[in-house]
Amino acid sequence: MSRETYVIGVDFGTLSGRAVLVEAASGRVAAQEERPYGHGVLSRLPGGEPLGRGWAIQDPDDYLRVLEETVPALLRTAGISGEQVAGLGCDVTSCTMLPAARDGTPLCRLEAYRRQPHAYVKLWKHHGAFRQAERIEAWAREAYPALLERYGGRVSSQWLLPKVLQILEEAPEVYRDCGLILEMVDWLSLQLTGKLRRNACCAGFKSFRNPGYPPQDFFTGLDGRLADLVPEKLRGEAAAPWEPVGRLSPEWARRLGLTCGTWVSAGIIDAHAGVLGCGVTGAGQMVM
Repeated sequence: MSRETYVIGVDFGTLSGRAVLVEAASGRVAAQEERPYGHGVLSRLPGGEPLGRGWAIQDPDDYLRVLEETVPALLRTAGISGEQVAGLGCDVTSCTMLPAARDGTPLCRLEAYRRQPHAYVKLWKHHGAFRQAERIEAWAREAYPALLERYGGRVSSQWLLPKVLQILEEAPEVYRDCGLILEMVDWLSLQLTGKLRRNACCAGFKSFRNPGYPPQDFFTGLDGRLADLVPEKLRGEAAAPWEPVGRLSPEWARRLGLTCGTWVSAGIIDAHAGVLGCGVTGAGQMVM
């Protein structure tokens, strides 16, 4: 059996997750695995009415099943032991977000919210918040034009704040009861390590955190009920994608066939990971 050191990357897309095992010293791909999400993109909830136009939601547990199935399969295919894996990192489409309890439990797992679509993962292509995006853009243009300039002069319904504002306005009880609002890639690292660190890639691009959030009245000017958004629901320091969040918890080390010493890196947006994967890492380089 080879005693080389390896790293694992898992790319969570719209319909499936893909995992790759890479030899750390050479960059050689030793194994690849892909698994579709069990529920795909939901068009309705169990026993519920069809979702509205522009909606795209998912079950967060589908993401965990991808990890549980692909990572052990990588080890089997490559014929290596979990002790040879030094680190694991994930990327997810963005903004794909989840309202969760303070301990990270998805609200959609709670019986009270099983039939509430706003308690589920909102996929990047959820466009149900387009009216909220238009209002945020108009407000930023009026009161914070310099902020808007940093984001191309527009606000997309795919970003975090429009989705949060839609939850607040259409399901205020979900907003009230969620202790954390998380990008899915940050939720994954929280599950794997028990530690909350937000990735700077998603936060800077999709959450107006660059390097910090806008002033409090940017949020309360939209709706006074957003006063607790930044200090409570978006709490947590930011980490660059190459920085570690922590080490695998004993439970997740067992579930993945790895060791508790395995580092888990902060997350990254899928397209941004693709830029690095193309070798574009320095000044004067661009990928299209």
